[in-house]
Amino acid sequence: SESTTSDSKNVTRSLKKEDLNSLIPIKGISNATKKLLISKCGIYDIAALLTQGATQEQRRVLAEKLGFENEKPVTHWLKQADLWRVPNMTSDIAFLLVMCGVRNVQDLACIDYFKLLPVMHAILAANPEIEEPNEETINQYIEMAKTMKGFGNTYSLIISDNEQDEPSYLFAEEQQQSDVLADYKSESEMLADGLGFLQDITTSLLLP
Repeated sequence: SESTTSDSKNVTRSLKKEDLNSLIPIKGISNATKKLLISKCGIYDIAALLTQGATQEQRRVLAEKLGFENEKPVTHWLKQADLWRVPNMTSDIAFLLVMCGVRNVQDLACIDYFKLLPVMHAILAANPEIEEPNEETINQYIEMAKTMKGFGNTYSLIISDNEQDEPSYLFAEEQQQSDVLADYKSESEMLADGLGFLQDITTSLLLP
């Protein structure tokens, strides 16, 4: 409605830079784009971004609303957003993991640190402003991801084969990967669930 649109614009105008950084702390989203996410899509935080961008079609719709040629930038944000569901995640580490090929929490649960390391070093060489996380930190994220079989044993972000292949070059041995994935639902089962579990998402970010 016109009233809702007007309210969104008023809220957007009143937001300060620090507010925008705390609302959607994802690398690659400018403050101007964050204002568009609020005014055009009603997205104020990571939970809303995950809810509205969980599937490829939803990401295509978001990209269209934002005036993008395709959904690739939105998909890049969503991969980072999904990793924010892991406790104590940071903007830099989420960005770094996605640049290494990690698509979501499910992928993170399968990672072998020593396979990740050379890929991570190559990304860090091109992004010297990012501090290298140590082995303990990355392994803590991996172990936490393995425990995140909650939310109905599903994961929020669905990446189709035509968007990006799974980063098997980063994965632990096949048997270990199978153990991690044993209880995961298929994409069709995720969709059948209606993604209702997203209503209960809590991220490591303290939202206002």
